[in-house]
Amino acid sequence: MASDLITSTNSAVDDMQFLVDCGSINIEQFVLLLFRLRNLKIFLVLTKKLGNDPSLGSFFQVVEDVVCKEAGVVRTLRLFLTGLATGEQANAAFELDGTLKIEDKTWQEPMDQLYVKILDTPRQSNSLTPNEVDDILTFLLQNLGVFHSLEWELDGEILGEPVKALEEQIIFLRNLCLFTFEEVSKVDEELLAHVETISINAAYLLFKCDADKGDKSACQDLLFKISSLMKEIKPIDPQVYETYIKVLSGSKVRRRSLLPADGEKDKEHCRVKEFLNSLISNLWERLQQLNSDDVVSLPDQLRELYKGLGSLGIILTQLPNAVELKAKDHIFYVVCDAGVLICSLYQTHQQLDDGIQHLLKAIRHIISDLGEKGAHKPDSNIPSTAPLSFVDSLVERLKEMTRCETETNSKSHPLTIEKELVYLRSFLGHIMELRHEQEEVQTLWDHVLELAYRVECLVDYLVVGDLSDTFSEAFDSIMKGIKNIKPQIEVRQVEIKMKGVTMAHSYHAPYQRIPSSLNNEVVGFLDEAKSIKNRLTRGLKQLQIVAIVGMPGQGKTTLAGKVYNDPYVSHHFLVSAQTTVSQIMDKRRVLFNLLSQIDPKKCSEFTSERDLVEKVWRSLKGKRYLIFLDDVWEAEAWNSLKEAFPEDHLASRIMLTSRQHDVAPDEEPHEVRPLNEEESMDLLQRKLFNGSCWPSESVDFGNQIAKLCKGLPLTIVIIAGVLATTKPECWKNILSGLRSGIVSSTEQCRNLLELSYSHLPEHLRPCLLYFAAFQEDEEVSVRRLLRLWIAEGFVRKVEMKCVEDVAEDYLKDLIGRSLLTVAKQRSIGGVKACCIHDLLHEFCLQKAKDERFFSFLGVGADKVLAFHELHNLRRLCVNSDPKHFISTSEYFPYVRSLRFNYDAHQVPQDLSFIFNICKLLRVLDLGQINIGRVFPSEIGLLVQLAFLAIRGYVRDIPPSVGNLSNLETLNLYQIAVAKPISLPDSFWNLQKLRHLFMTSPGGIFRFESLVGSSDLCELDRVSGLAIPYGANLEGLLKKFPNVRKLKCFLLEFLDKVENHVKIIVPDFLSQLESLGMSLFYNDDPPEDIKMKFEFILPANVKKLMLSGLCLYRECLSIISRLPNLEVLKLIAVSFEGDTWELEEEEFPKLRFLKLHSWSLRSWSASENPFGCLEKLVLRKCVLLGEMPSCLENISTLEVIQVKYCSDTLLELVGKIKEAQEDNGNSELKIITSLSD
Repeated sequence: MASDLITSTNSAVDDMQFLVDCGSINIEQFVLLLFRLRNLKIFLVLTKKLGNDPSLGSFFQVVEDVVCKEAGVVRTLRLFLTGLATGEQANAAFELDGTLKIEDKTWQEPMDQLYVKILDTPRQSNSLTPNEVDDILTFLLQNLGVFHSLEWELDGEILGEPVKALEEQIIFLRNLCLFTFEEVSKVDEELLAHVETISINAAYLLFKCDADKGDKSACQDLLFKISSLMKEIKPIDPQVYETYIKVLSGSKVRRRSLLPADGEKDKEHCRVKEFLNSLISNLWERLQQLNSDDVVSLPDQLRELYKGLGSLGIILTQLPNAVELKAKDHIFYVVCDAGVLICSLYQTHQQLDDGIQHLLKAIRHIISDLGEKGAHKPDSNIPSTAPLSFVDSLVERLKEMTRCETETNSKSHPLTIEKELVYLRSFLGHIMELRHEQEEVQTLWDHVLELAYRVECLVDYLVVGDLSDTFSEAFDSIMKGIKNIKPQIEVRQVEIKMKGVTMAHSYHAPYQRIPSSLNNEVVGFLDEAKSIKNRLTRGLKQLQIVAIVGMPGQGKTTLAGKVYNDPYVSHHFLVSAQTTVSQIMDKRRVLFNLLSQIDPKKCSEFTSERDLVEKVWRSLKGKRYLIFLDDVWEAEAWNSLKEAFPEDHLASRIMLTSRQHDVAPDEEPHEVRPLNEEESMDLLQRKLFNGSCWPSESVDFGNQIAKLCKGLPLTIVIIAGVLATTKPECWKNILSGLRSGIVSSTEQCRNLLELSYSHLPEHLRPCLLYFAAFQEDEEVSVRRLLRLWIAEGFVRKVEMKCVEDVAEDYLKDLIGRSLLTVAKQRSIGGVKACCIHDLLHEFCLQKAKDERFFSFLGVGADKVLAFHELHNLRRLCVNSDPKHFISTSEYFPYVRSLRFNYDAHQVPQDLSFIFNICKLLRVLDLGQINIGRVFPSEIGLLVQLAFLAIRGYVRDIPPSVGNLSNLETLNLYQIAVAKPISLPDSFWNLQKLRHLFMTSPGGIFRFESLVGSSDLCELDRVSGLAIPYGANLEGLLKKFPNVRKLKCFLLEFLDKVENHVKIIVPDFLSQLESLGMSLFYNDDPPEDIKMKFEFILPANVKKLMLSGLCLYRECLSIISRLPNLEVLKLIAVSFEGDTWELEEEEFPKLRFLKLHSWSLRSWSASENPFGCLEKLVLRKCVLLGEMPSCLENISTLEVIQVKYCSDTLLELVGKIKEAQEDNGNSELKIITSLSD
């Protein structure tokens, strides 16, 4: 009976695995069913231990009925998918599929009782064969591997992490068997008995996790049993330890007498590699548990051993064919010894020092031998992006060091190196072009550049204080290298003079042809836009998908965006929202983005994916909605998302863009046509001449270019960017290159991107490649981007200009070259967020890898970095769970820039180790992950840090932050914090700080610390400064004498009895341009704010934002007369009375006005204020029923945006539009919406 059931179960498992691999629409249910079938298979094998137990017969009978039925269902589905069953049979199977009984309690309960009997049965009784134990291990590991995806939760405790840890230990156990005996079937009796016991207990635990799902009382018991079982696997018990040591020692003896056959060498290589990985994992876990109280020197030695084993593992991964037999023997013995030593860590820490040193010596010998064979030359691994800019930046650092006070024993060294580096830089500038023509010159270039990077490394270690003993030796080595290379340089310099070569520079001013407009041009698409609008606003009442498809660069997103933003379309739907899906879809991120537009109040960083689905569904229920999903790569992505969109037969629509025609198989897609020649010429003209006509002598040339672009908008935009920055007399050369390189449209775009990149000035290349560090289709905050560029050293100092303005010039240059797209604009122009086309992102990603500019770990990136990459690895981007980086972090002591793209807000991550390992960091971006409640005090070790972003439940910052003497940017993202973060007194030591950003409720200084502390004279922007009631505001602001942008939160004002507060922002802030003041409250804003505020502001303010305040009417009059005010945002601001009357000459320079959540009913003007108004935004002004007539006559008015306002107000805006048209202003845009 048991053997028949096992056969039936095996068949069902195979068929179910096939369905799972096919990506069935019932994938989650099928994965769960497969999990249960494997559990059943394991149990049926284990029933052998019960012999002829009488209770087995009735159990088999109950199970057989269920298994046979389910086996029939899955077999029919499989036959249907392979074309061997009819649709009717498949439908019948799907109906049966809904009645699966694998989890039926009627047989789970007797199965539990039988498991208890099996656990109580002596091992010698009916013991399993080695092959049966191997089968059980295989099924166990398959089920452990998918456990996390089943998202079981008991009593609030997630079992995924403990089960994952158990999986790693069982993998270790199986790898130990395979490493020492080649096959589990050959394992000796003692080890086999241990493995059998562990397997039975693990199988029972997995069964209980499923059977007790929903039973809150079972949670702690399961966690305890998992922990106990892991202790049984680890060599903690002396008997287990002796068993492991015996098999490891015995394997060395067996290898000497029996070498692997030729056909087994690859398998053996894999076994060694897998066991080594298990040892590394166990060593990391043990290293985390050890502390300095055990043996003072041991953790440091073990860290070295961990790095050594990791490097050995990397070599084994990348050089399997280069390892000779003798070297393989050496590796095998080293891995055996490592296994013995790591097992010994669980027993004693005594007398291990010698063993560790011996093992490290053996590992270094292997690495030295094999690393030299497989690695590239060191100089070939140096980053090749913008070498002159790098050297220029290094020279600037050395100049600054010579100006600063240094240690007596190193005071002259920076000046000496600086002089030599200036000499080398001059030579590099002269051979910039020659190096591509002569191999000898290229070799010389590489040697000089390698010396420059050695200088940088020396300077970095000097700054962090890690070279006190070896500085002189390292300095002498560099100077010797420069001395040795000078004769070759001098020979080349003679040739250079004879050829008259001019010196190349790393910085070039932006070329004057760059268009000034930052907006995207939309050319053509009129007929297609009309067709899509009809599909969105007409037709059936049922929910429909409108898929816009086409090849990369064909303008799908531009077309869809044009339709989405069309006033007629937006007014047709009650709710609309848009987001980008991308190739690697993050379902939670997509849903979060949509919900933040549909109903922002329901958004929380802690909302699970399942809850987001429900919240989006409920927010859309009963409403006609339009959802725009950009860049959907496959049907699975849409299938995964569609459960969030209710079908209410209200004519709702889903609009999506994709490269694939079958992304929505039930709907007819709209395929984007290429631009015709006239449209191509028009777009090229707009991009190249900013709308002006072609010069008559260039029209012919323009037509030829337009034809070669084959109607592909992205191609036209890229070539326009190249032409715009090239002198007209060189255009013909570009045309010739295009003719010779035209292939497929996608390949054409890539070739043009390479051409555009080659035409970039050197200082812009790292700025562009930095987009590889962001996610595909990510809208990147410009403020954040520019601060990163500055911290990385990409932005050169320009006389009479602040570094932020220079960085903004770089940004405009890249936009002018059509390499960046403006995603969001600021109130009165300028760029708030930008992005790049997905093809350009792919290009940057590959180019960043090729030029060793960035390295990547995780999803969509390299999981293992090459051994020879580690030494010169400068920038690392982690795209996976931070735990993956934690386990490899020992390899990255030289990294200068570290950022995480993994969206991990919910679970706190302990990353304090970073501060002890990566001491050379200049950029540390932890803004995407949650560091928890503690801001590590070790932060003070990162003295080179220029950019720091932190996210977490942080309540205060440690005093050690004051050691960050080079810090320029600090971003603090607070999660679920009701009180301001406390800023330490040492904060005043941050003399280079230029940008301080803190999310609500901001950060607060101890006002007693103001006396006697230094001013932060370099501070350019402060956002999130918390001002408590009664604080010495003037005294605080004096500490920031040159601040240009200031945003404050007013605290503790609501519970005060006073009804008047005067806030004076002193005139001595002569650089202040932007000011924001918000009343902070933890919950919803109070309905009646009794305390009234009065503001006295400096005349130089250009932008003012007030939120949540009640103002005296006179205060608004004072604000209206600020002579330089260009932007005014009044959010939830109230006044006495319900009217606002403007007087003549008020707001003389105001260009942007936003009124949000106003309680006023009447707004009028006696004369003509707003002489320069360009944009008016009215949001949630539900009571406002009168608007000033002067708005009809303002010739500068370009946009009126109305959201969440009354129909009366919409009518008033319509009349303003009509009057403006009568006055000749036909360009005025009216944007109305009932949603964000």
